[in-house]
Formats: sequence, C-alpha cells, structure tokens
Amino acid sequence: MLKRMTALFLCLTLACVLAAPVLAETNQLTKLQGQWKSSGFRGTLTGQVTGEASSLVGEEVWETLKKLFASYQLNLTHTVKDSRANEGDESVLTLTDTAGTEVGRLNILTDASGVVYLQSDLLDDAGLYYAFDSGFDWSSMLLTSDNGWPSLLHVLSEISGASKTWQEKAAPYAEQFSLNLSRWMQGYITTATEQAVGGAYVTTAVYEIPAAALLQETKQMLIDLYQNRALLDLLAEIMTVEEQAAYLQTSMLLPFLQMLDNVKLDGAISVRRQYDTSSGTVLYDSVTLPCPESLPVSLLTLVHVPGAEGGELWQASVALDAQKLGIAVDQVLKVDLTAQNTDTDIWTGSVLALLPASENPEALNKEDQTLFSCTYNLNMPAPKDTNDFYQSRYERAYEATLVVKPDDAMDLPSFSLGGKTVIYSKSSAASTVCYVESSLNLNDLDQDSGVSLSFSGRTTSRWTPTMLTDALSSALRMDMMSTGNRLELLGQLFSHLTKTLTARIAK
Repeated sequence: MLKRMTALFLCLTLACVLAAPVLAETNQLTKLQGQWKSSGFRGTLTGQVTGEASSLVGEEVWETLKKLFASYQLNLTHTVKDSRANEGDESVLTLTDTAGTEVGRLNILTDASGVVYLQSDLLDDAGLYYAFDSGFDWSSMLLTSDNGWPSLLHVLSEISGASKTWQEKAAPYAEQFSLNLSRWMQGYITTATEQAVGGAYVTTAVYEIPAAALLQETKQMLIDLYQNRALLDLLAEIMTVEEQAAYLQTSMLLPFLQMLDNVKLDGAISVRRQYDTSSGTVLYDSVTLPCPESLPVSLLTLVHVPGAEGGELWQASVALDAQKLGIAVDQVLKVDLTAQNTDTDIWTGSVLALLPASENPEALNKEDQTLFSCTYNLNMPAPKDTNDFYQSRYERAYEATLVVKPDDAMDLPSFSLGGKTVIYSKSSAASTVCYVESSLNLNDLDQDSGVSLSFSGRTTSRWTPTMLTDALSSALRMDMMSTGNRLELLGQLFSHLTKTLTARIAK
C-alpha cells in the first residue's frame, strides 16, 4: 500500500500541473477568462475505466470507479449577476445519473464583497448555508499552531500572487532588500579563479554563512521592516485582519526577536557559484540550507547546472526526521530528485526515496527502511496556437504526458499520465462563444488498463443567477470560528456527505 500511495502521489502532482496551465498572453485564453467573469459557462465532467484491473489501486476501488463512471456525470453551470447594484456570481455543481436524474447538488455563491456561500442537500438535512471570506487561508487549519496563530505560508502565497499594481508598488522595497542582502553576504565570500581545460578562466565564489550570523541578520531585517510604516501599510492591503494583527503590529517586534533567540540552528548556509570569468555566464549553482530543530526537514540541498552536457540540470536532496513526521522510529528519511531538460519540451529524471519499509512504521527497527526509486519522462510542449480564418477555427492547445517507470524491485507497474486542454472559438471576436475540451488519462502500462476523465464546456449568454437570498442573513461564517470548532464542523460535513452520497448512489 505504501508503494501504491507513493506512485499515486506522483500522479496527483502532475495532475495539478496539467490542471493549471501557464496563463500566457493569448487571445483564446484571455477571451475565456473575460467571459467567465462577465458571462456564463456550462460544462460536463465524465469518466471512464478500461481494462479488468490495475496494480495502481485495489480491486475494490477499481470496481467502484467502474460503476461510478458508467452511471453518473458531474455538471457545472456558472452565472454572473447582471446588475451593477448587486454584483456577484453563482456556480452550481450537480451530480446526475445517465437518465438525467439529479443525485445531489452544491450551490456556490460569491457576493460583491467577496464572501463565498455554500449550500447543499448533501452537506446536511436542514439545507443550511455556510460562508467564508474568499481570501480565507484554508491551509491554516493544518499549518496554524494550536494557539490559532495564522500561517505565514499563506502570507507568502498572497505576496507572490498579488496584482500587478501591488507588485509594482512593492518593487522598490524588494530591490532595496536584495541590495542590503547582497552587501551583507559580501562579508562571507571567498573567490578563486582557475583556467579550465578549454583555456577559459572559471571563477568560483563560495559563501559560508554561520547559522548564528544568519539569525542576527534576520533580526536586523525585522527591525528594518517594523521601522518602515509605508511597507507595513502596503502589506496590509493583501493580508487578512488576523494576519495583520499577528504580523504587522509594531508591538510584535520584541516577541519575534525573542523567538529568534530561542531558535536552535546549527551549521552554516553554503552557497557555491561558478561562472565564466570573461562572459559572466553561470556554469554551476548550489545552495545547502540547515534547518531549525523544530522542523522535520534537517537539511536541504539544491543544485542547478544551466549548461550540463545532457541539457539544463536541476537536483534536490532533502533529509527528513522521521519522528518529527509522526513516525515513531529513529530514522532519517531521504528524498533525491533530478530533472534534466534534454529538449526544449522534455524533462527526464529520477526519484530516490529512503522510506519506512512497513505499513506499520511504529513497529520498525532503526535499520528497517526501503528504497523507492523510479525514472520518469515528462513531455510538456509549449502551448500551440492555431488561427485559421478559412476554417473559422481559433484555438489554443495545452498538452503534457508523464511516463513513470519504477525500479523492478518495487513491484509496481509502469504508468503514464497524460492531459490535454483545447480552448477554441469560431471567430477571433471577443464576444464569440468559447469552447473547452479537456481530458486526463492515467494508464497502467503493465496491465493495459486505465482511468480517464473528460470535460466539455462552453461559455453562454449572460443572465441573472438564482441568488441564494437566505444565505446573506443566515449563513454560518466558518472563517470566524475557532480552528478546533472549524475542524469539528468540517468533519461532520464530510461524514454527512459521504453517508448521503453513498446512500443515494446505492439506490
């Protein structure tokens, strides 16, 4: 089971990549985005299972998927409020059988202020409404500490995904930060220049920064941050009220400095860079980071070789403390990844992971570990645009395929995961209907079996949605609940969803 879960994790990782293509500047994609915001959309998701069995999942799961995909489909309708006075949008997901009979539905309403309302007959028998701010950090339920401290990871995510206008306002502060950091690092650099075999001169720069020095510089950066009122105000624009209270109050400076004094961090940060002395071309980059004792990651190493003989090369090595991951054994778990860009569109590499050898890791001895290893090939060409005036076909196509071959000792099948999305219309005009055709296929290459998902949809004319008027006054605000109460409620909703959906499908 552990091996199967590892293989499926790889599948899900690529699925996320395929589901979120790069938002490049393109007529069809821009048109689809615009129509989604200002118009309507309808689509249907269906599934199919081929073959008698698969080594990737158990027999029971395989048979369940067969029955589910053969009998049901998921439908999506999205509408936008046609009124400036009460803007908002509504999406409805319905599960229907092959005869068109509705099994269940989920209503999702977003009002003008960005509050999201959920209502479904599958979540509870009373038809209650649940609401949360669209910017609420759901990952905080896993990452927030027991005392309710908001996740810093969400803050970093909001910064990276902020609007272009915000990024432009933040650029001067980022440039100053980078400049200050570069100046500080110069105090820890040693360089050497040697003549390579081909005659060119190569300079190697090495930074060895003691952990104590890093902590001291971090404290100085915090002091600079809390003395910059303009920067704090800018950060407040993209942070929730809870995050602002936790991170942007100047009174928090002293507690943060005291927290840094208690951080146990040994070793040094090591950065190594080689470059062609005459041209400045980077030949090799690596960084090794020690991690605080409180984290499960004990060591992280990244290597980048832009001009490797076989193509651009990336390597990553992570060491994890098993006990800090909740595994009651004295083991260091290691994961090594490589990725080499052998062609413009093709990446190849390997995954090596030293993992617990048993499905009951608490019973392991210190020496009981197993090595999971596989090679992969990822083909992800750039999006392809087709603009055919004579055939009235304007489209953009995304496509990617991953092939994974586990080591023979793993007793796992080779498998492939492929996805394709085509966005097209019959005219280049901005108001022309956009069509979307997508597919995702997981194939067991050893047993000639597979699972496929297909989505077909199109934009529609703008109309007024059926607003969930009762939600505006009676919804339960989940984001205003304590973490414990919120987790308890979600557990209850998931349990009810599972029981109700299972009962209705079994009829």
